[in-house]
Amino acid sequence: MKNGLIILFLSFFLLACGGGGGGNSDGTQETDNSINTLPVDSVIEGDLEIIRTGLSSLSGLINLETVKQDLIIKYNSNLTSLTGLDNLKVVGGSLVLDLNRNLEALTGLENLRSIGGDLYINASHSLSSLAALKNLKFIGGSLIISLNSELTTLAGLEGIDTIEGGVRIENNIKLATLDGLNNLGGVVSELSIQSNAALSTLTGLENLQLVGALFINSNIELTALTGLENLYLIMGDVDIFDNATLDSLSGLDGLEIVGENFDIHSNSSLVTLAGLESLQYIGEDFQVAENDSLVSLVGAEELLSIEGGLAIVSNPNLESLEGFGNLESIDGGFLVSNNERLISVMDMLHLTFVGNDFSIIGNEALCNSNSAALLNQVVEHGGVGALIEIDNKSC
Repeated sequence: MKNGLIILFLSFFLLACGGGGGGNSDGTQETDNSINTLPVDSVIEGDLEIIRTGLSSLSGLINLETVKQDLIIKYNSNLTSLTGLDNLKVVGGSLVLDLNRNLEALTGLENLRSIGGDLYINASHSLSSLAALKNLKFIGGSLIISLNSELTTLAGLEGIDTIEGGVRIENNIKLATLDGLNNLGGVVSELSIQSNAALSTLTGLENLQLVGALFINSNIELTALTGLENLYLIMGDVDIFDNATLDSLSGLDGLEIVGENFDIHSNSSLVTLAGLESLQYIGEDFQVAENDSLVSLVGAEELLSIEGGLAIVSNPNLESLEGFGNLESIDGGFLVSNNERLISVMDMLHLTFVGNDFSIIGNEALCNSNSAALLNQVVEHGGVGALIEIDNKSC
C-alpha cells in the first residue's frame, strides 16, 4: 500500500531544523520527523518536497522507485550526496536540486531513467560531478544547470539525445567544457549558454542539429563556437552578445536558416563574420552592432534575403560591407549608422529591394555620394518601401 500521508496531501514537507514542531508563519507545518522514520513505499502519487531539513542522509527513501509529480530537494545544508534514492527510476514532474550548498555529487541517482518535467540543478556550490545521471535517457521539460561554482564538466548526461524544452547552462564559473551533451541532437526550445567564465569552446555539442533559439552571451573566455558545426536550423532567435574574446563565428559553418531575429552584438574581439558561410535565410531582423574589432562582413556571402530588417550600427572599425555582396532583398528597413571608418557601401552589388526605411546616417568617413549610388541601384531595380535618409560626409 502506498504511503497514506502522501496520498492524502499529494506532497509532504520535511522542514526539520532541529527545533520543536509547530506552525510556520506561512502556514507550512514544521515537523521533527526524520525522513528515515517515515513509511515510504515505492510510489509517491504527488510531489515529494525535502526543504530546509537538517538531514545528512535520504536512506529512508531506499524503497522509492517513482515520484509521479515533482521531486524538490532544496536548502539542505547537511546533504553531501543523494544516497537513499538508489532505486528511483522515474520522476513524473520536475527534479529540482536547489541551494544544497554542500552537495558534492548526485550519488544515489544512478538508476534514474526519466524526468517528465525539468531537471533543475542550481546553486549547489560544492557540486563537482553529474556522473550519477549516467542512465538518464529522457527530460520532458528543460535542462537548467546554473550557479554551480565547482562544476567543471557535464559528463554524466551522455544518455540524453533530445530535450523537449530548453537547455540553460549559465553562471557555472569553472565549467570548461560541454562534454556530456555529446549525444544531444535537438533542443525544442532555447539553448542558452551564458556567463560561464572558464568556457573557451562549445565542444560537446557536435551532434546538435536544431534548436528553438540560441543565446550565447557573456562567456568571457569563449574564442570560437567550435562544437556547433552540425547545427543547421535555428527556429527562433539567435543572440550572440558580449563575448569579450570571441574572435570568430567558426563553428556555425553548417547553419543555413535562422527563423526569427539574428543579433551579433558587443563582441569586442570579433573581426569578421567568417563561420556564416552556409547562412541563406533570416526570418526576421538581422543586427550587427557595437563589435569594436569588426573590419568586414566577410562570411555572409550566401545570404540572399532577409525577411525583416538589416541594421549595421556602431562598429567603429568596419570599413566596407564586403560579405553582403549577394544579398538581394531586405523586406524590412535598412539601417547603416555610426560606423566611424566605413568608406563604402557599394559591396552590396545585388541589393535591389528594401521594403521599409532606407537609412545610411552618421558614418563619418562615408561620402553621401557613395550612399546615394547604392540607393539609386535599389530604386532602379526594385524600390524602397518607405522613408529615405542619407546623412554622412558631404562628398
